[in-house]
Amino acid sequence: MTSLDATIEYVDLASDMHVRNFSCGQTEIDGWFSANASKSHGRFTHRVTVARRLVSGGIVGFHALRLHSDITADLRKNEKAAYWKEPFFLSVQLVYIAVSRPLHRNRYGSGLLMNAVQRAYQVSKLAGSYGMTVCAVDTDTAQFYRNIGFVDYGPPEQNKLILPVWVMAELLEG
Repeated sequence: MTSLDATIEYVDLASDMHVRNFSCGQTEIDGWFSANASKSHGRFTHRVTVARRLVSGGIVGFHALRLHSDITADLRKNEKAAYWKEPFFLSVQLVYIAVSRPLHRNRYGSGLLMNAVQRAYQVSKLAGSYGMTVCAVDTDTAQFYRNIGFVDYGPPEQNKLILPVWVMAELLEG
């Protein structure tokens, strides 16, 4: 997958990567990454992709994806979802996305998100899914996702958003 920054590469998490040195500043995310990311990646419960520097191999950030099912009734507000007859829909869930704290607001998060969208779109093309879902941690984050094309679904207090597969296709294939 291509990078917004030619000095960064996106690779699957490997057991020899120094995950304990990474900190994004969010206790829950840092804890999961240092204690569980390698195990979850190895068991295929999540697929963890790391953005790292080409020269030093230092971890810039990561994202974790997994398959997820949710209630189709939550999508009914979206006209393109009206044809769904199943009680649940399948999506690729962006569980975690994080950038090393000193590198915040330097577009690394945008690069990681686009990499996650590319990977989710590949899953959708190969196996079928409705899109990519995320639970925003706050209103600013939710607005960031909306600006890219994510739409709200489900109860408002849950901050759930989805990037429908047809929007992913427009973003990636033009």
